[in-house]
Amino acid sequence: MANSIVDEIRRELGDELRFVFRNFPLSEVHPHAEHAAQIAETAGTHHKFWEMHDMLYAHQDALDDQHLAEYVTLLGVPTSEVKRALAQHAYLDRVREDFMSGVLSGASGTPTFFINDLRHDGSYERDELLAAIADAVR
Repeated sequence: MANSIVDEIRRELGDELRFVFRNFPLSEVHPHAEHAAQIAETAGTHHKFWEMHDMLYAHQDALDDQHLAEYVTLLGVPTSEVKRALAQHAYLDRVREDFMSGVLSGASGTPTFFINDLRHDGSYERDELLAAIADAVR
């Protein structure tokens, strides 16, 4: 739900907003989340990170290997490269570093937002996030 709100805010603020995404796979809730995060990072090497990100968020209930393979194919990311990256755990450290960085910063779930390095503990509703962003730049 938050993803669509963030997309709206990103479109609205454009270049005035610097949006940084960090992986925070909650494997207890989504057993395939860490695997999916690695695939998104691999897609990023083909400038397809955001497309894969959006695909994964749109299909959070379908992150098993069969569906992930379909997403890779749909986006035109070379399947052989994804298989190689997964076999070599090429992006596992990056995904886990993102996760640990989140834990150390106080993130305990998703979504967690930080605005100018301060955790936003309010709602992630559009108007409240926009107000928090506006307050941060004053």
